[in-house]
Amino acid sequence: MKSFKRYGIFADWSNPYLTLDPKYKACFSGWKDLLGPSWNFRHESIITR
Repeated sequence: MKSFKRYGIFADWSNPYLTLDPKYKACFSGWKDLLGPSWNFRHESIITR
């Protein structure tokens, strides 16, 4: 995070958006279930493995 700040990238550093956080995964899973097969999801998170 220090390097992002050094590069001048602005963000809410006190509330980071972490795609590997269990809360994010639960929310993503809920949206995936809600939207159903009409949407294509290749991964469970934004970060590719």
